[in-house]
Amino acid sequence: GESKEVLHKTISNGGGTISADLSFDGMYLSVASSSHGVSIWNAATYEELFTFPVKNEGYVFGQFNPDGSLFATTENGKSVKIWSLPLSGETQVVTASDNSSLQSVAYSPDGTRLATITSGLNAILVIRDAFTNQELLTIQDIDICCSIKFSPDGKYIATASAYGAKIWDSTTGVTVQTFVGHKD
Repeated sequence: GESKEVLHKTISNGGGTISADLSFDGMYLSVASSSHGVSIWNAATYEELFTFPVKNEGYVFGQFNPDGSLFATTENGKSVKIWSLPLSGETQVVTASDNSSLQSVAYSPDGTRLATITSGLNAILVIRDAFTNQELLTIQDIDICCSIKFSPDGKYIATASAYGAKIWDSTTGVTVQTFVGHKD
């Protein structure tokens, strides 16, 4: 018979996978689950390198910064933890100013800003300086939000919810475009 090359391998961290992120250099893959935390894998060898355990069941997300030197994790709790890579320890903790649960995190493409969004009704999006933690922009009363993502040029940030999506100016907070969800 004809031999086939393996083009991909399934990586599992025990179920309940919520999100995944690939480092910009393609070396690392993060896989997040509500039951097992966030695992960092070598994307070439499929070796699990480290797991950030979950303290509370719920939403868990992780994202690499653009140069791959930092990794941000969040769970259905009150903070985002910033870790240095290679994994040598926690470097910074970002907390929600209003005691809300932080649901998602996103780095700007240049790595200078870190965005967080709270879970639940009337979510709050906060964009901070990634190095000083200074709040640069706060957008309040966003629909129940699932995820956030900066545009490739960093000028905009998108929020996605069960009701649709919005694109915001990431400097002024002005809504640029609204996309309404399915009506069927």
